[in-house]
Amino acid sequence: MNKKNILFILASFFIIQAGWSQKSFPNLESGKNSINFKGDPKNATDRKSLAFSDKGAWFGFGFLEPSEIQAGFSGPFLMTEQNGVWLSSSFVSLQLKDENKQEIINWKNSLVAQNSYNSHLEQQFKNEKLEVKQQLVFLSGHSALQKTAITNKTAKPLTIFPSYNATLFLDDLQLSNENNVLKITSAKSIAVGYIQFLKTKSEIEISKQGYQAQTEKLVLKPNETKEIIVSQSFIFPQYSWKTENETIQKTVFNTLLNNTQKEKEKQLSQLIAKKKTIYKDQIYSDLIAKLALTLQTNTRIAAEGLKHGGLFPSYNYEWFHGFWAWDSWKHAVAVSNYDSELAKNQMRALFDYQEPNGFIPDCIYRNNDLEENNYRNTKAPLAAWAIWKIYEKTKDINFLKEFYPKLKLYHNWWYKERDHDQDGLCEFGSTDGTVIAAKWESGMDNAVRFDESKILKNGEKAYSLDQESVDLNSFLFAEKNFLSKMASRL
Repeated sequence: MNKKNILFILASFFIIQAGWSQKSFPNLESGKNSINFKGDPKNATDRKSLAFSDKGAWFGFGFLEPSEIQAGFSGPFLMTEQNGVWLSSSFVSLQLKDENKQEIINWKNSLVAQNSYNSHLEQQFKNEKLEVKQQLVFLSGHSALQKTAITNKTAKPLTIFPSYNATLFLDDLQLSNENNVLKITSAKSIAVGYIQFLKTKSEIEISKQGYQAQTEKLVLKPNETKEIIVSQSFIFPQYSWKTENETIQKTVFNTLLNNTQKEKEKQLSQLIAKKKTIYKDQIYSDLIAKLALTLQTNTRIAAEGLKHGGLFPSYNYEWFHGFWAWDSWKHAVAVSNYDSELAKNQMRALFDYQEPNGFIPDCIYRNNDLEENNYRNTKAPLAAWAIWKIYEKTKDINFLKEFYPKLKLYHNWWYKERDHDQDGLCEFGSTDGTVIAAKWESGMDNAVRFDESKILKNGEKAYSLDQESVDLNSFLFAEKNFLSKMASRL
């Protein structure tokens, strides 16, 4: 075989490979930009824009609006800090200058695209000299990696001087330079931040308003591409920063991104394969991708008072950064379709706070200095249903063994503390004797059906509304059936 034929075969192979790689994640493509992460945070508590996160991280990122664009992603939005605040409009924002200290690319005039996927964020810039592609993917619940690939489009070598800078929104943070790692500590959080410019020497200067970091110059030959990778970590002290940093140092960005894409593609493929026939249209596959991403961005690993991982109802609202009882039961059933361990831990998170008499609090939080756990009421009893649904997916008999006695205790609690006349029909109520907390217990809050309700005392910290609710007793009847099924299995 002559050289010409070999070159033709190789060229054909690479063309096929390029085409295949673009189509190798069709479900990720169908979920592209399903949630709008664009925005321009004006201050720490600006909640007009959303943040992308993954792996249970307590922080997230987005895209800056084209009119305010920088070569960096918006954020991070820190849920480690207060009840969710923006650290900066873009804390890791890149500048590229030439040998004359002139900007070599105007980001606002050169923006090509901004795209979000369930796996990662990416944005591209291009002018007559450079093509710049940035990608951000989560390594873990503690760290995200941001890669910037810079390509010289000219016929001459280019020397580029990259630097990063940011202005902080928060005045309760302390920045320090520890062995060329930018460390972030807060007076309002025990989590610690670490920003690292990987595989390059950096000179970091700290100011009252923020920081500036100069990294090594890049010399690019014509058509040559070089990469800069920055890690952003925010980690609680219950986890090992030493271990996390060791993982960061040995991680290959492209491998991480590819593995994450494969993982998300597989997840979506399995979920889409379970669609009922009536949902065969592509629009429902796109919806599944959006639903999965919504659950993903609301997922948090265990931290402080939350002893197991689980899901927020919403990270974007300024309050209620924690787990709620019947929300958690529903979340657990949903995520059991693709992450059985997360589903199990979501159930454990609330039962970690079960009281000796069987009571489950309404909601629990990471930091009780910000928000106190609510023991004034519980929520409608859907826990046995959730446990059984998880068991149906996993067939984990040990999981049933773990929860069956806890569920029985919770079930029996209703009849001891929420059945005023002991006739076997229960009422919603409260532990503090207030009508408002009793309404909350129903999950329907100030619904009109409770307008004329009065509170009745059953015992110490045990009160009922004067209404035997049909929904509550239907739930309890269903619970008996699920408990019966569990008893048979056990």
